[in-house]
Amino acid sequence: MMMRKRLWLLLLLIPLAELYGFIWVSHWIGAGKTILLIILTTLIGAAMMQFEGRKVIADAKNEMNRGQMPGTAKCWMDYVSFSAGACCLSLDF
Repeated sequence: MMMRKRLWLLLLLIPLAELYGFIWVSHWIGAGKTILLIILTTLIGAAMMQFEGRKVIADAKNEMNRGQMPGTAKCWMDYVSFSAGACCLSLDF
């Protein structure tokens, strides 16, 4: 039960901290530049996810064509890179 409360607290505090960061940055560099930074990080995250997704599929096909099962260590690194792109999409900063 305590873990569930902590999770809800994190789900509330993380967006609030992000909103605070947006406001702070917009005061520092201006609202227009802040919006452009948000859009830029979203585009970078989308490009990372697209690149990593294609790379994972190509690597898996190459390994299967050689008669091997795709390696779990390689899949793990691809998953981490894909997750980094997803974080750029969702967190923006």
